[in-house]
Amino acid sequence: MKAWNYIVIIVFVSLLFEMGGIPVASALLNSVGLNVGTGLTAFQSGTFWIFIAAILAGGAAGGIAVGFITKSPTENYVLLPIIILELTTFAIPFTGIVTQAKVIGGWVFYITLLIVSPLAVGFVVALYEHFRGTD
Repeated sequence: MKAWNYIVIIVFVSLLFEMGGIPVASALLNSVGLNVGTGLTAFQSGTFWIFIAAILAGGAAGGIAVGFITKSPTENYVLLPIIILELTTFAIPFTGIVTQAKVIGGWVFYITLLIVSPLAVGFVVALYEHFRGTD
C-alpha cells in the first residue's frame, strides 16, 4: 500500500473514534481546524497554518542535515518535510488509540496491538518507499 492510503485510514479511524466520543486525536484535528462538535469553524485560524509552517521548516532543516550527511539527491529535501508531516499525522491518533485501549485493559489492549502494530510497520515501509521514490 502507498503512504497516502495509510493517511486516509488513520483520518477515517480518528474521525470515527471522535464521533463515538473517544478522544484519540482531538489536538491533531483541532490544529487542522476540524472539530467534530462545531465543524470546520476554525479551519482558517492561524493555528493550522503555523502548524504546517513549523512542520515544513523543521522537515527542511532535518532534510538538509540528512542530505548533507548521506549525500542524498536534492529532491529529498522537498520530500522529507512531507514525510515528517505524514508520520506525525499517523503517530498521534494511533498513540491515542493504544492509550485508550490500555485504559480499558485486558484482551482489548492486546487485540488493539495486533491491529495497530502491522499497520505501523507497513506505514514505515511505505514512507521508506515514498522517500526513495520506489512506491
